[in-house]
Amino acid sequence: MAEETSELALDYTVQCDPNGVVDGRSLAKEMIGDAFKLLATYGYPCIGCCSIFFNQICDEVLAEMDQARNTTGQVPTLHFCMKDHGGKDQQNKVFLEHVEKVRGEIKKAIKEGRMAGCHQHGEGGNA
Repeated sequence: MAEETSELALDYTVQCDPNGVVDGRSLAKEMIGDAFKLLATYGYPCIGCCSIFFNQICDEVLAEMDQARNTTGQVPTLHFCMKDHGGKDQQNKVFLEHVEKVRGEIKKAIKEGRMAGCHQHGEGGNA
């Protein structure tokens, strides 16, 4: 029996900077929480089993992203801007301005992750 497909739209209320750039960090946090709840259905009621299953799915997704990076030379990215800035180049410019404004917070989060024993790299890394 073939599986059926249907379209599913999800709605999120997003935080934006004055230029309309969506704060991807807060949106991702909310989406990751929803993804965990979706997968927890399969590991319920043990939070440890839910976490293992969630992390296994995350590892699969990260491996796919790494493969894409190996193929294209770039990590796949996604960003949204709720205001029209007159074309893709200008949209990218305001997004990069947003990233520069929050770079200190990003570096701090990456550093805290490293201190917790996560990913490390030498000179030229993000933090």
